[in-house]
Amino acid sequence: MYKELLPVVTALLILLYGLFSVRRIRFDLQKTSLIMTVCISFAVTALTFPYFLAKNQNLLFSVLASLRYGTQILGMNVNSEIIGSLNLSGGIRWIYVFLLYLLYILGPVFASMFLLGFSRTIMEYFRFGRKKNVHVFSELNEKTAVIAQTLFHRHQDGLLVFCDSDKASEALKTRARAAHAILVREDEISLRLRKGRSYHFYELYSDPGKTLLMTSKLISRIRKNKKSCSATIRTFINHSQLEVIKDIDEHLAAEHANVKIRYVDENAAEATELFHRVIPLLPIGTPGYHYEILIVGCGDCGASILRTAAWLMALPESSYTIHVADRNARTIASALKAEAPEFLNAPLDCYFRNSSAGKNYDIVFHDLNVESTDFTELLSALKQPDLSVICTHDDILNHRIAKQIERFCPGSGKSSPLTAVRMRSGKTAELVRDESPFLYFGSLESRYSYSSLIHPELEEAAKVVHRSYYGSDEWTPEIEQTFFRYVNYDSSFAQALTMLARRRWILASKPDGVNPDDWIHQVLNDEKQLAALGYAEHDRWNAYQRISGWRCASLEETEAIARESDGKRVKSDRLLLHPAIVPGSELAAREQAVNAIRRKYWPDAPGVNYVQADRQIIACLPEILKSEPIDGQKI
Repeated sequence: MYKELLPVVTALLILLYGLFSVRRIRFDLQKTSLIMTVCISFAVTALTFPYFLAKNQNLLFSVLASLRYGTQILGMNVNSEIIGSLNLSGGIRWIYVFLLYLLYILGPVFASMFLLGFSRTIMEYFRFGRKKNVHVFSELNEKTAVIAQTLFHRHQDGLLVFCDSDKASEALKTRARAAHAILVREDEISLRLRKGRSYHFYELYSDPGKTLLMTSKLISRIRKNKKSCSATIRTFINHSQLEVIKDIDEHLAAEHANVKIRYVDENAAEATELFHRVIPLLPIGTPGYHYEILIVGCGDCGASILRTAAWLMALPESSYTIHVADRNARTIASALKAEAPEFLNAPLDCYFRNSSAGKNYDIVFHDLNVESTDFTELLSALKQPDLSVICTHDDILNHRIAKQIERFCPGSGKSSPLTAVRMRSGKTAELVRDESPFLYFGSLESRYSYSSLIHPELEEAAKVVHRSYYGSDEWTPEIEQTFFRYVNYDSSFAQALTMLARRRWILASKPDGVNPDDWIHQVLNDEKQLAALGYAEHDRWNAYQRISGWRCASLEETEAIARESDGKRVKSDRLLLHPAIVPGSELAAREQAVNAIRRKYWPDAPGVNYVQADRQIIACLPEILKSEPIDGQKI
């Protein structure tokens, strides 16, 4: 009895060992199929050994013969004599027969899987070739298809890979193949990362809730990978997911992870792209100029435009008023005040007033229906805004409002009004597009193009800004690590975008016949001009920080942060507290107070110099723009 059970028990133990071994690598089908193929072969060897021993009475020959047969069953070479020749009792016989024939089926299946996986590896080697940059998209959908197509036209030296592509329509697959992309069925976690390659992951799922979940899994997988490959993850999120992002960001920073991760706020990216296109067209001119900006419709996109306009328009000796017209203006204003109380720091009712009331607020909300006579009266009062952005949810309504603005603001001494119209539907755009001087934005093709969302050239400019903040002439690994943190990346990006407006402001006073680069150097060498630009930069930074949810850390809060970190830090990324969010006139005094607090806990601490930091960033303007990285900025 025991002799009959021993082969069965041995075979089962071998199979269990195989199942436990592949549990952790179940996403790698090639390794899984190889391990299971070997285990099945040995299990069959254990079951057939008694047959060959009984037939030949030679131990060594029986072992070799059973090993050979265990290999042969992988090719479905089944010997029916084995079952018939073994004199087994009823119950044991049926278990034996069931197990042996199950292995006869599974053996060829796993062997075929391994051969297919191996051939796929060979094919993958030839398809990937010597490509150093591999761009991996979370799944094939409308948005990732647009990014991939524009990426392919810009950088044809990289390889494009779409995961979960079997769910996509044939039309999308055709578009992906037109970009010479590889379509695979499995998700990114199951992809094999190879040494010496740079991987660029784009986390943009059809289901927004899945994006951050899969991002966390992907980060863990890459960090466990022992092969020396470079990985950058671009995760597309919305403003409501900021708290989750901060958790992931701080976790990576605390563990000094070597994964570069960039979070792309889709709504903010749409607004930033709009102003990127608008900057060359705005009437940026003489000191003392007052800008009037009208935003009609303030949903997700409108709120992002409001945030962007507030920090982008901080130019030296200039002021601006942003008018927001929306039927839900009070709800929007309340949400913005709760989100960034330092930004809307006056009582809420102060932001709802008639534009002719006399006092010039930075932001004015108009709670009205844009199809009513109240909106017509607002247009008459404004006469002609420097920039109008129309971004309600209805494309046809947006175009109708733009036409209305064109009628009411024909020009009153200024240049023709600049009107940007949100047009998300391609079909609608074809119906309403005409010869009107409107700037259309918001279509799928423009929102999700590689240039609009990733801004590779502007990212290079942002790196210069970040490096100048540290006062370094070299791009070190330590500086790179801090650059890709969420709290620093977007801030540097915003500063780089503002430099385009700074450049236009400087060149507006350029005498005829003077080289633009020479004039920029001349202005930046003027201490008075540099100081004015530095104070303007601090005002812009203040606005940006407040809109991003930061608030000014009191001296008591600053001391608590310094005490906790032994003087190493005086700001808190977790609590969004910074001691320098004060008016430029108070900055020097705040520097002295912060330095005194810091040196109580770290006597040899280097001093903070907020005034100098603002001027350092302005001084790097020529380096940021030396290669003319931004289209339309060359003068």
